[in-house]
Amino acid sequence: MLTRYESNRKNASLRSIFYNMMEEANVADVAVRSSSYGLLLETVKRLNTIDYLLIRFIKKKKYREMDPFLRNILRIATLELKFNYESTIRVEDIVYKLVANRLNEEDAKYVKKVLKNVKAFNFEESLSRLSQNEQISIKYSHPTYLVNKFVDLFGFDEAIELMQKNNQKKAIWLRVNTLKFSVEEAVEALEKEGIAVTRDKHFPEALKLVETETPIPLTPIFRDRYIIIQDKASMAAVYALDPKPGERILDACAAPGMKTSFISQKMGNTGLITAVDNNKARLKKMGELLEISGVKNVELKFADSRKFSEGVYDKILVDAPCSSSGVIQSSPEMKWRLNQEQVNMYSSIQKDILKNTLKLLKKGGVLVFSTCSLFPEEGEKVVDTIKDKVTFVRPKILGSEGYEGYEFSSKVKRLFPHKHDTLGFFICKMKLGTIRNP
Repeated sequence: MLTRYESNRKNASLRSIFYNMMEEANVADVAVRSSSYGLLLETVKRLNTIDYLLIRFIKKKKYREMDPFLRNILRIATLELKFNYESTIRVEDIVYKLVANRLNEEDAKYVKKVLKNVKAFNFEESLSRLSQNEQISIKYSHPTYLVNKFVDLFGFDEAIELMQKNNQKKAIWLRVNTLKFSVEEAVEALEKEGIAVTRDKHFPEALKLVETETPIPLTPIFRDRYIIIQDKASMAAVYALDPKPGERILDACAAPGMKTSFISQKMGNTGLITAVDNNKARLKKMGELLEISGVKNVELKFADSRKFSEGVYDKILVDAPCSSSGVIQSSPEMKWRLNQEQVNMYSSIQKDILKNTLKLLKKGGVLVFSTCSLFPEEGEKVVDTIKDKVTFVRPKILGSEGYEGYEFSSKVKRLFPHKHDTLGFFICKMKLGTIRNP
């Protein structure tokens, strides 16, 4: 799996790689699936730190040109030796046998020697020779680009707090599909599956996973979409929209459809949701999942929301495509591909979608703009371009105020992994009418 990830870092999804590999290898054992996915995530999460350690004992050029099997088994072994503090296995011996069987005795001896040096290496002492932000980058396993951005946005101490949270296991949030049964019935059914949850104090449909014997995606209750895996921040965007029965709503960037199905749920399957996306494959999959979920009030449209021009709507949700800087905790591969050019590109797309969809909103209607981004370029700076056309409304949801420096900062919401135990999200609610912001 690591080798596949490494060969396509710019576009790779760890989740897709994992599921494809499990299917190809016909792996059904829950313990094997869980442990292998955990190793994959944790290794990619700490990739620059692991490589920093290994390059202390292998010349950089040799390391880059090394057999991918060798390089990646060294990475996993380094993770076990330096970061799995509860590990009781003899890592060097296991790796020696694997390499000897797969390659040869000479490589096995070389790997064992490298790992012996890694195990004895004083990691903290070596960092003292680096600049402050380089130290943070290696110690907390984030690229220097993100370190610089986070320190600028949050200050030194909070930036570290955020990066530490990104390296921890993410909270799993479940949404009860009340189109199929009640929250009480869901909790009871989950308990019968050996799944412990707690009910959320903000959103009645939200449950937080505490413990499970079986991965949620392998349970019948998930397969039949009685429950849906959906982050609490994503639910918050729908709560900000506040859909009502009988309304006509546009979901402008709809796939994969979790928010669409939640909107339908809040509408009691009445009214009409027009769900637009510019990816046919994702739209097709979304249609199948909506059907399983019992959603009946959605029409799917294959279109680009920068140009879409059909209809007039009571409410519009623009959960825009973005750099995904807010999902690093669950998808650590994202942090290694982020750059300013990419952020600027998405910001431009978001502005175009927002300006176009506003034309489709009826007078007095509500539009919610959201992104799973931590950057103002994909939040405050986007809505700043239309501030003279709308009235900003503070959504009645959890969250912190927006970043300082914008006159509407107190009206928008930001959710953070280290503050709200959610993905990083920006949520802005606006109303189209004659009243203007001061």
